Amino acid sequence: MKGQSSIEASLIISFMLLVFVAFVGILGKQLVDVSKDNEIQALEKIGDKLFTEVHSATKFEDGYRRNITLPSKVKGKNYTITFLTSVNHSEMVLTTVGRNNITDVVFLPTNVTGELKVGNQYINTITSNKGQVELTWQIR
Repeated sequence: MKGQSSIEASLIISFMLLVFVAFVGILGKQLVDVSKDNEIQALEKIGDKLFTEVHSATKFEDGYRRNITLPSKVKGKNYTITFLTSVNHSEMVLTTVGRNNITDVVFLPTNVTGELKVGNQYINTITSNKGQVELTWQIR
């Protein structure tokens, strides 16, 4: 009788351990998904801010000038900004650096040239002159 109850206890403990491990695995995946969603939202927020600034520069008269500083990290991860130009539009590509990169692409008008730098040590300037929007940067 004692042998049977110890076998039953072992089976119950094994089953409970299996359920616990499965629960921890599911919970861990959910935490990773939430963290990734937060990174995506933070990267999109920076992209939206830059789009709004560039769009404003295209709508205002010549002489528009705006200085902005971009954070050096997105949710603790480094990121880069790359500009690609084609015949019909320009693209601003924001990408986190490291494992599981996240990318946000923002479409800009074709009249945008230049580049921006990431980090508090840079002052980025957006100017508008004769229908052209120019992105420049300088070290503080």
